[in-house]
Amino acid sequence: MASVPTTVSLPSEADLTSHIVNVRRYHEENFSEVQDALTHVQRELYRATQSESPSERTITRLYTMLSGVWCEARLHKLLYEQGAFEDAERAVIYAQSSVEQKWKKALDVAFRKHHGIPHQVALSSEIVDFSRLKIYEQVLEWIEKYFVSVIELRNKIAHGQWAKPFINHQAGWSSSLDFKIANNSIAALKGENLLTIERKTKLLQDIAVAINNLAVDGQRYGATDFDQQYKRIHSAIKSLENADFPSHRQKLIDGYKNSALQANAGVCI
Repeated sequence: MASVPTTVSLPSEADLTSHIVNVRRYHEENFSEVQDALTHVQRELYRATQSESPSERTITRLYTMLSGVWCEARLHKLLYEQGAFEDAERAVIYAQSSVEQKWKKALDVAFRKHHGIPHQVALSSEIVDFSRLKIYEQVLEWIEKYFVSVIELRNKIAHGQWAKPFINHQAGWSSSLDFKIANNSIAALKGENLLTIERKTKLLQDIAVAINNLAVDGQRYGATDFDQQYKRIHSAIKSLENADFPSHRQKLIDGYKNSALQANAGVCI
């Protein structure tokens, strides 16, 4: 007896729209939880630092990892922002192999969408306003310089490489000779602390706003609007570059000790 061919039931437009609304809400809830977690870990690291607790190093690693988690949660939220991307565009972005590549592709797709530039056409000042192209190039540079480094450290920490991170095996593992220490990552891990992560997180948040504006309202988001956001981001970059953690740490410790002395003095009879 011949088998009856089965038919695949595709979701209706209404069902897909309803599901996307739910997915948007789920990503927003996830992002909110990550934001809260960042605040809680920051508070715990502040306490550990000022009290010179042995847990300071551990919590620093967790705070570093969470800033990378934030990058991914924020990406999902961006991709489902109202009016930002269609499902076909999300498919192109989600097809990228890493979180940092997804961020770059999201920027590229949004920019091309709002300026009517096909994906196969190279971006240049001949086909788009010079000022708008410069906005795109500047945001791309920020992703490569700040998002990528944070995400890479997140991956190292999440894979248990807390003291001696390894170079990634891009082509897969073949023998123990593939395990080589990533000296740059060691230096980056050692350089992270309460102050740098706090300021870097603020910087990432400001950059994400710029990308969000390009994705949601790219046609109207011009040089004047971008200038305001650029000033905030430039200020955050300078703040990060000028971070003096040893001095900041000592102030926290001194303040903690003075508070303890005053509290003890207050209970003396």
